[in-house]
Amino acid sequence: MSLENMYSRQCVHSTRLPDNPWDTTVRFSDVAVNEQKAKFDHRTAVLSCLFGDSTHAYSGCLDTGVREPNLSAEKVTSLGQHSDTLSALSYARKINTLIYGSWDQSFGFWEPRAPMTEVSNHTLPERVTTQT
Repeated sequence: MSLENMYSRQCVHSTRLPDNPWDTTVRFSDVAVNEQKAKFDHRTAVLSCLFGDSTHAYSGCLDTGVREPNLSAEKVTSLGQHSDTLSALSYARKINTLIYGSWDQSFGFWEPRAPMTEVSNHTLPERVTTQT
């Protein structure tokens, strides 16, 4: 399976939009009806947010945490911490894996449904500022 086939940052629901406006919130809206569907508060500004599936999303913050907002249950689960800001997230839907990059000079893979969510962690020579 190629990386292009398993990796997507795009929402599977074309009218739903995740938004992180730097005010310590993550908002999810349905743009077809111009309506906010959910809002989740965080302690600090959110640098990255995206959908995992139709009910789960993921967010990374300046406070070093990675979180999983559950849109149907309207609650947030903490998946883990880093030693510095979690700056970039992507989700590989076909393998149900969250890919992260951090200012602590690491990138890695999380399996959000597993008991030990972090699958692997890799050290880089510089901090991660973005990923595509």
